[in-house]
Amino acid sequence: MTFYRPSKQTEYVHIDSLFGEAGKNVIDWDLIESQFRHLMKVAVSVREGAISSSTLLKRLSSPTATPSSRSRR
Repeated sequence: MTFYRPSKQTEYVHIDSLFGEAGKNVIDWDLIESQFRHLMKVAVSVREGAISSSTLLKRLSSPTATPSSRSRR
């Protein structure tokens, strides 16, 4: 399991070693912001039953699926 820091400067007194080397494993907030609309569409689809979470995980982990083929499904 990988734990992520909210920023490179974040340090924790008692659990810092869980996050690996200082400055590593940092949340990419720009990536989340740029993909937020898509993430919410997926979350709503799962919640409304349009796609099951197990089907979604199978599609995302498929070695033959490319990002462009995923968007066409």
